[in-house]
Amino acid sequence: MQVSPALHTASPQTIPPPELLLLVVLLLVVLLVLLLVVLLVLLLVVLEVEAPP
Repeated sequence: MQVSPALHTASPQTIPPPELLLLVVLLLVVLLVLLLVVLLVLLLVVLEVEAPP
């Protein structure tokens, strides 16, 4: 299978560079981790408040 270089230079607008894609994926992963941490903290707070001392 030969990939012609014309495919890469034909439509640069529709194909984002790998760096941009990697940055978007990293941002999504960071947001997911932050969301999980916030949910865990909220769960711990609710359990601490509802648990009898």
